[in-house]
Amino acid sequence: MQKRSAKAAYTEGPDYAEFRFTSGSIFDVVGGHPRGMRRHFGIFEEVIEQEPTIINEEIIPLMNAPRTTCRGQINPHEPHAQKVYITTAGYMGTFAYDKNIETLCYSVVDPDNYMVLGGSYVIPLMHGRLIESQMREIISSPTYDRDSLEREYISIWSGAKSGSVFGQTTIAALRKVVRAHYKAEEGSEEEFYAISADMAKDGSADTAVTVAKIIPKEFMFNFKFVNAFTINSTDYEVVANELKKTIAAYDARLFVYDANGIGSALRDWINKPTRDRDSGLVLPGYGIINPPESAKKDIFKYGSDRTICYEIKSGGQAGEQIHRAFFARVSNGSIRMLIKQSEALARLSKNKNFLEASEIKKRKLLQPYRYMDLAEEELKNLIIVDTSDNITKTMRVDRRDKKIQKDFFSSMEYLIWGVNVVYEQKYYERRRRKNFSWTNAVLIS
Repeated sequence: MQKRSAKAAYTEGPDYAEFRFTSGSIFDVVGGHPRGMRRHFGIFEEVIEQEPTIINEEIIPLMNAPRTTCRGQINPHEPHAQKVYITTAGYMGTFAYDKNIETLCYSVVDPDNYMVLGGSYVIPLMHGRLIESQMREIISSPTYDRDSLEREYISIWSGAKSGSVFGQTTIAALRKVVRAHYKAEEGSEEEFYAISADMAKDGSADTAVTVAKIIPKEFMFNFKFVNAFTINSTDYEVVANELKKTIAAYDARLFVYDANGIGSALRDWINKPTRDRDSGLVLPGYGIINPPESAKKDIFKYGSDRTICYEIKSGGQAGEQIHRAFFARVSNGSIRMLIKQSEALARLSKNKNFLEASEIKKRKLLQPYRYMDLAEEELKNLIIVDTSDNITKTMRVDRRDKKIQKDFFSSMEYLIWGVNVVYEQKYYERRRRKNFSWTNAVLIS
């Protein structure tokens, strides 16, 4: 009698692992882009390191289908689509913290289906999983940050770290723009659109793009950030083509981009005509307002209506000035951003056309709000590092959690700086000259 070979109970690879049970159940690691898969239960390991959008739009939808019994029936008494979130404590205001609070609230309302568990170093110490002498050293060490101890060993979430730039109240005051703009919309003759792009660092292949409508007021420009998105490519021709199409869609008067490091490679593709790979159409080139001396002989020159690209070099003292300009705009209330995605969804859900739209169309409409949520997360993650010495007073903006990028923040502050240099200062200088009268300088009694 020939024996049937049993399937391996456990298999693994560089990016997957799978357990198989005799009942036919499978416990595996889901990686990559899992759209279209189906699972009935999920464990989110170190959710503090996970991308919120991937969790909400790709992982959680895996569990849409309920688990059936061996007879193909659904057991109404069995909890379906269970989710377990495991994480180290981090900072308040992050996705992981909000999920923790959300689950805690559910545990009060529905304690049979939700719970939150926290732990400290005491339990692993009791079971020999930590070295007692090392823990004593960490607890008593004056050089070991107290917040780090509480996060890593006591499950206490940190609030706004010392030097934190933006708090929740500040961010909430910024997010007031209800309606995203997907192309240019009519406004006064003085209003215009500006676009900014920041090439992602730290190995990411995404270029962060923000779009703002500029509204001149009596004393300063107001900036309404009406769209945000990413370009997921390392091909500079593809990136340039997407940016050119965005410039055309908004009839933008200014395009600002980061010319530091890898960003400088964008200049050649933006400056010369290129062909769109999808439509086959030729996209025009745009002139550079402030090309570096080394590139002046090589760039194409265009009329003033197409010379709209302003390069940002954000290193050193220039970077500090750009940061301070952005902080000042936040303080004086001249910046506004799109509302949260959840709030936008609640508003759009009252619209019949939105409810009848395809899922692809709905995602496209919500995309600007989703990326503005990411921008908020970046802003909350920023801290100011004092680099002053006895001679100069300087500061640097850094990230408290290195896993969170700051590309949207950079894109927004570059846009504000570029608009100020190219348009705003000249605008109010012209107004002062136009309204000036010598009679205003003479005191008559």
